[in-house]
This record gives sequence, C-alpha cells and structure tokens, in this order.
Amino acid sequence: MKAVVQIDIPLSKYNIDTKGSKVSSTNKELTDLSIEKVGKYCSKYGHKHIVITEPVIGYCHPVWERLDFWLNPEWFEKYDEILYLDTDVYPSSRAPDIFEENTSKDHYRRIPYHKANRKAGGVFAEIPNRYRECCANAGVMLLSKPLIDATVDTIKLYKEDRFTDDSVLINYAIMVSPIPVVDIPERYNVKLKQCHLGDYKSGVYFFHASGNLKHTNKKEVLNYLKEDF
Repeated sequence: MKAVVQIDIPLSKYNIDTKGSKVSSTNKELTDLSIEKVGKYCSKYGHKHIVITEPVIGYCHPVWERLDFWLNPEWFEKYDEILYLDTDVYPSSRAPDIFEENTSKDHYRRIPYHKANRKAGGVFAEIPNRYRECCANAGVMLLSKPLIDATVDTIKLYKEDRFTDDSVLINYAIMVSPIPVVDIPERYNVKLKQCHLGDYKSGVYFFHASGNLKHTNKKEVLNYLKEDF
C-alpha cells in the first residue's frame, strides 16, 4: 500500500525559533483546499491519505515532523512508499499517479529544482557536484525504505546547529548517501513564481504555492486553483 501524507499542526503547539519555517503563519482556506484536493487525488488512485494533526517530534516547527518518516520504522512497515506533500501543494485533476514515475525504489526520485544551479554554500560547499545532482524542494518528496535506510544516520543529527532548517538536513542527508538519483518530471512541483499564476506553458501536475506569496497573492492563487490549472 502507498500513502500520501500531509502535516496540518497548529503553530501554537511549537516554540517557533530560527530553525522553523520561513513561513510563520498559515492560511486555513488554502490549507483546507490542499487537503481536499490531495484527498481526491488519493481516492482516484487508491492511495491512503493521512493528515497529521498532532506533534510527534515536537521540534521547533511543524515542518520538522517530516523527520518522523526516518525516525519511526512503523511507516515503512505499513506502507511500501510514501509521498509527502506540504499543505500548500495542489494536485490538478489531470495529474498522473506520481508513484508510477520511475518505479525503482532503490533510487532517489528527485523532482528537478532550479536552486541546484546555484553555488553550493553552507553545509553543501564540500559536495558541490552532488549538490547539483540531488538538490530538491522538500515540499514534494517520494520516499522509499531504501532511501530512508541510506539517509537515517544523518537525519538523526537533526539538532545540530549546522542544519538551519529541516530541508537543509534532508537534502544534505541524501547528498552524503550513496543512493543513486533519477529525475522525474518537474510538473509535480511547480512553484508559484514559475507558473506566474497561469502562464506556465508546459502544464502543471502539482501546483506549489510556496513561501509568503500565497499570503500576499491569496486572491490570485485561489482564482488560479478554481480554474483547475
């Protein structure tokens, strides 16, 4: 069985600090719409939809709860594969089943990310080639047990100061692991800035209203989503 997991935990349950998300507020209307659309996507393809509403790790910010996929072995005792989606990700009704994109579980199935073209700084400075090969946005992640097994030892270091946010840690853990990388279509994680609220020409499977623009452009984002992009 395959599962699609989202995290919808109130920020009030955490002491937000510098290791939290750059987005310090949520928008219930947009969050509820994401959960609704992801639920329909799961029903269409027969996958389990799980929404986590209570802290398990309880570290800094709800986004760090993603680490439970690594720290709790029960996830991959119950499910063959897991797709993690942020609650500002919206599947289109025409989106294919992402689990069918390159079905090798022994690979890290990366969605290409424009930041991979930038200079590797911080903890990534020591591995610039691997950075370009692996760098990805952690808001849409395909996870398998081989990936978890290859990266879990690094993930356990999550409280170290060098990991300034959870996505830095996840990316770094993959980069220093030996797991091979294969790309799947970037249409599964099209960011707000890329699609220009309707002008993204190659088509969108998953629209990701990342960052603070979803708050400053809420009306435009909702109108875009209502058109079923």
